[in-house]
Amino acid sequence: MADTLESIYLNTALGSTELDDGEHTILTTNSTTRYVIKDMYVNNTSGLTNTHLELNGFNVGSISSNATGSLIIPPSSTLKIKTTDYPFTFLRERLTFRDTDDKLVYKETFTNPIMGIAGTPTTFVSVAGADRTNQVTRMYYKVISGTSYMHYTTSDNNSVQHLRWATASSFGENRNDNYRPFAVYEHPTLNYIGMYLEGSYLYYLDLNANPTGTSFTNPSNWGGNQSNGNYNPVGSSYPRGFQQFGYFWYIRNNNYNSIYAINLQNGSSHEFPVGGYYQNNKNYFTVTHRPSDDKFLFWKQSTGSEIQVAISNDTKTTIDAVNTSSSPNTVGTTGADGTGTYNSITLVNNFRNADMSSNVAGFDENGNLIYQDLNNKFVTLGIDNTVISQATTNTYDINGTNHTPYDGSFHRLEKSTITNSEATAAGLSGASFGIQLLGVKSED
Repeated sequence: MADTLESIYLNTALGSTELDDGEHTILTTNSTTRYVIKDMYVNNTSGLTNTHLELNGFNVGSISSNATGSLIIPPSSTLKIKTTDYPFTFLRERLTFRDTDDKLVYKETFTNPIMGIAGTPTTFVSVAGADRTNQVTRMYYKVISGTSYMHYTTSDNNSVQHLRWATASSFGENRNDNYRPFAVYEHPTLNYIGMYLEGSYLYYLDLNANPTGTSFTNPSNWGGNQSNGNYNPVGSSYPRGFQQFGYFWYIRNNNYNSIYAINLQNGSSHEFPVGGYYQNNKNYFTVTHRPSDDKFLFWKQSTGSEIQVAISNDTKTTIDAVNTSSSPNTVGTTGADGTGTYNSITLVNNFRNADMSSNVAGFDENGNLIYQDLNNKFVTLGIDNTVISQATTNTYDINGTNHTPYDGSFHRLEKSTITNSEATAAGLSGASFGIQLLGVKSED
């Protein structure tokens, strides 16, 4: 038998290539070879809380820090790195608000539990004084032909809705209408589009081709062979609308007890009866998605201190698969307390109730609600009325300058887990680390 001192294993750049399937084999021994690992040296592993060495199916130690000892690798054995830290998932945070200088502010940040902030955040601050910034209901950012644009929707809390645009130096209007909810969407085939619902038709404008355009198109259908002439129309008395999760969501007016949705890829229409709906000129509704059970959650404001909550009976996957020209496909809902079509909860922290713009809420990656409280600070609320988190500040660093939301105006945060293809498109990849094993090799 010959014993020799060895560098048993060395790799300075382990990462997604090796570990996205959850494991990587370091070495195997045959029937006549054994090792005793004496020292393990690692770098960039302190954040790997769920990564370890596995010998013949047994966890034999974390790799989060250097270690010294005597790990015996018997003949006919396999030593692996096992992990659930990979594949890396990235969280996208989109912060949008109107600041105290009457500018529209956008910040998009990607984070990972291990890496922290991944890459450089994308930021934009528009020209000051763009029209109707006090009435914003959604903001959307995109660089088009080398120019940064903010497209934003508005509501005057009553009849007038707008789709407008702003750059760092100018601003203008795409369209304004009475009782016509607007939205913006990065459509998989129609590009970056603005849209509005008029009567039973959903019109759109290719903003990527013409970001300041005013001519909307009435398509014959919205994907597949779906009719675009049978959507339930909106009317007077405070209709609401927006785009989220690939759907155009809207309430026809304050006399209807349902939330409607149009699948923007196949054109199918859906109705979600959510029971009594108290809505005045300042109230909002929003929809979140809960990945744990793949359900939509519907949040409807009653007052500044109360909100009504409902859960879709069908999963998003089931609803996505509906392909019908009938209008609409009805999906039942259940209150968060398990009874009725919705239930009302009294908020632990009241939300800002200055006007509709201030009440527009966001969401996190788990389907929880994110709204601004009376101090214009974000509160993350669970469906059981648990305050999951509460921000300590509402001042944000944008390109080295602090910006603060205008008191009682639009201030919104949304968080979502992005797909692998979205991560690749954003130039994101998992961090790599190094590991070296030193010890003794014995051969019979």
